[in-house]
Amino acid sequence: MVILLVGFFWGLSAIWVAAGPAYTSPWKAKARSKVTIDKLNKVLMSFKETHSDIPLDLNELRAFAESAGKSFNPYDNYGQKVEYLRLDQKHYMLRSFGADGVQNTEDRQTDIGVASWGGSPKDGLYYEYLSALDPEPYPVALLEGQLSPDRTHMARLFVDPSNMTRHLVVKKMTPNGIFMVSEHKFVEEFLWLPSGHHIIYTATGSTRHRDGIYIWNLKTDRTANLTELILQGSSLEVTGADKRLWINLVGIHKKESTVFAFIMRRHDGPLDPDLFYSKANLFGFQITDLNPIKIKLMGRQAFETVVSVPLHKRTFDPNLHIAGTSSSLIQKLWIDLPTSGELEKVVGKWQSFSDKSVNSPVFPYTLWYLTGLYSEGYSILSSRNNADAEVIRAFGTELSGLLLKYSPAPTYLRSFGAWAYDSLMNGNPLSSHVANLTISTLPGDSTQKIPEKDAKNNH
Repeated sequence: MVILLVGFFWGLSAIWVAAGPAYTSPWKAKARSKVTIDKLNKVLMSFKETHSDIPLDLNELRAFAESAGKSFNPYDNYGQKVEYLRLDQKHYMLRSFGADGVQNTEDRQTDIGVASWGGSPKDGLYYEYLSALDPEPYPVALLEGQLSPDRTHMARLFVDPSNMTRHLVVKKMTPNGIFMVSEHKFVEEFLWLPSGHHIIYTATGSTRHRDGIYIWNLKTDRTANLTELILQGSSLEVTGADKRLWINLVGIHKKESTVFAFIMRRHDGPLDPDLFYSKANLFGFQITDLNPIKIKLMGRQAFETVVSVPLHKRTFDPNLHIAGTSSSLIQKLWIDLPTSGELEKVVGKWQSFSDKSVNSPVFPYTLWYLTGLYSEGYSILSSRNNADAEVIRAFGTELSGLLLKYSPAPTYLRSFGAWAYDSLMNGNPLSSHVANLTISTLPGDSTQKIPEKDAKNNH
């Protein structure tokens, strides 16, 4: 009987060895894992040539390999499954985490893999920190690529509508520099802290992680949600089952290392920017210690002297708090967008840009600002009883409807879209302000020019 049991268990072991990934001695595992990933990458390239897209996941790639009669081995030579991460419809990562089984950092062994990032620019844009303790609109162009304060790393957000993900990826700006990916798949906005090895990012809408403001330590690859510390004792303190939030990151002051964000409880339905951008929803905090994490909140009385004009009523400035050289065409086009001039010309350039930015993380912001431009045009034309006002309103309504349905957009922008849709459908111009617009003489209209709007008194 003992002999039979031994034989039985030996048989199970043999089956496991045959079915599982092959074991390789440690000194050969790295080289052979590289070969495995290169073979997977060739299958992936074949998939791309066939479908003009890249697979959603490894299962789809496996099915393609089997149908095409190609070999498919998704395991590295450490016995672990290779990670395939689709970033968007063009970019991806294939990685083996090596012997330690965790993502590389500067102090850990470099991961083995292939990263389709979209080129390795020598230069890039970086964030210019606030000079006053007064928040400013988020510098949207930096989503496409943002250099660290010491210019040694670049962080970039990739949006994939097919997989409903927003991955934040960091690359060291050296040949064969390491790549790191944030653990949260729904990152919305981010900025480097002055330290150069920490990133603050916002993330909402995940079923795995809570909505919040996160700090990512790139030296240790550890992430912490700061939201409970930020909201503790406030009317927004996160309690109960519903912990959904709207969050908009609106700047970092370098000298004081103070982070600013608007935070509000999230619910289903529209969000009025007038309500969201009130001082009651503005929070400022300093990170005073990292182990354990401690923060110091700005007192509410400090906000009495800031935010003189609500953020959504300031004339849009695409270059605000941005310096350096554009690392992508989208960045270059974005910072050249007009914010004054003839309505038709301004809207035309924005509309052209929106067509080019569909696959970029800046796209939902484009929809929001373009909706605002149509709203302002509608307001001007309505004041002149011009028939084209209704045409302009219809365009704005259509764009706001697209924004509220665009799932990868930050949740606060989607809710802005719902509010804009309701407002324009009911014939009401938006309270937000984007540009200083003029309109030439129209048939039957003696007015030569509409005065530029005062952002402070808009509507």
